[in-house]
Amino acid sequence: MALSSKDALTILVAGAVGVLIAPVVLPTVLRLGRPLAKSAIKASIMVYQQAREGAAELVETLEDLVAEAQAEIAAEASAEQATADPVPIEAKVD
Repeated sequence: MALSSKDALTILVAGAVGVLIAPVVLPTVLRLGRPLAKSAIKASIMVYQQAREGAAELVETLEDLVAEAQAEIAAEASAEQATADPVPIEAKVD
């Protein structure tokens, strides 16, 4: 696809306008963009910290549940062992 002279002229004019207004627009964009970027970073840090706290609470809850389950298993095993019929020991007669 070849460029016509009209298209080439349009591209040149757009480029020239861009070069002329860049020194005016770019500092404004950077001045406005920096606080926005900093706000986005702060929000991300806060979300990360909240997620980290939530994950720590979840891990603690799961650890408690595992400990409780293990304690119940041990208690049930002890109860079964205590109620099991003792094996009679036969006296040896020589």
